[in-house]
Amino acid sequence: MSTSVTSSVRTAGRLRFIDIGVNLTDPVFRGQYRGRRKHDDDFVQMLGRAKRAGVMSMIITGGSLSESKVALDLAKEHDLYATVGCHPTRSTEFEKDPTRYLAALDELVKTNLSQRSRPSRSCWRMWSRL
Repeated sequence: MSTSVTSSVRTAGRLRFIDIGVNLTDPVFRGQYRGRRKHDDDFVQMLGRAKRAGVMSMIITGGSLSESKVALDLAKEHDLYATVGCHPTRSTEFEKDPTRYLAALDELVKTNLSQRSRPSRSCWRMWSRL
């Protein structure tokens, strides 16, 4: 699981959690560490372990335009949620063509908003600085 803050509620006497910032687009969740395979891809099994531990849902972090697309695909495939945005550590991605990059993020949000995406605060903070 990620090291993010979790939200919790009690359901039928059992603590239930929602991980609000899981980085499931990271290759480590597929067994890849620094470009090397360290274990078999156990992504689906990991989701099962989280569910058994009380994680009722997850919000997958989209840290860039490309990661946001992957996060949305994962959210749709596994009945989870995703953020769409660009983390401040990736702000150099805006430098080449900020207008086009933001338009692409906007379009990604618009085409997926009714499904399982939400714009991330990081994106909106960066947008306000441009």
